[in-house]
Amino acid sequence: MNDVNEAWRRIDASLTEQDEYATENFPPGATPDAIARLEAELGIALPDDVRAGLAYRDGTDQATLVEGTWSLLSVAEIRHSWGWMKTSHDAGEFAKHDESVRNEAGVKRAWWAPRWIPIATDHGGDYVVVDLDPDTGGHAGQLVRVFRDYEVRRVIAPSFAEWMATLASELDGGKYVWNEGLEPRDE
Repeated sequence: MNDVNEAWRRIDASLTEQDEYATENFPPGATPDAIARLEAELGIALPDDVRAGLAYRDGTDQATLVEGTWSLLSVAEIRHSWGWMKTSHDAGEFAKHDESVRNEAGVKRAWWAPRWIPIATDHGGDYVVVDLDPDTGGHAGQLVRVFRDYEVRRVIAPSFAEWMATLASELDGGKYVWNEGLEPRDE
């Protein structure tokens, strides 16, 4: 998807303008076979923009990138994170929390759902997920913020492509600075 590739090109250009080595440890894109295996293992088809994003960069190797907090997950990290959450879900570990959830409109009332695919983490147990099973008023592909200790799940972007385009615009506008990861610029 060209929108995601264009956002990545803008992000890369902005980061290397700040520090010529900023992206040198970012992995290359995942192979089409690796993405297809992930989809088969999860039993889902990723939205085209997510697939394109993974093909451009297979995660950010733990560097915080989005909103100065989130690291994008690689195919292997998505598989691992989703597997851990799915195992916990299937064991009933989240069911006791479902009643306390006060999700935003368009997001199913659940602590976690099997068709929520993690694509970013703060490395503290919180995730941004691609919601492939939205509630009434939502749409497949929306991004939802899932905190491990907060009962509200919110839509943060209508799609991965739009989330990345917003990051590119914020970088272009000087909102963040690179310091071994993105940080908000001091006002």
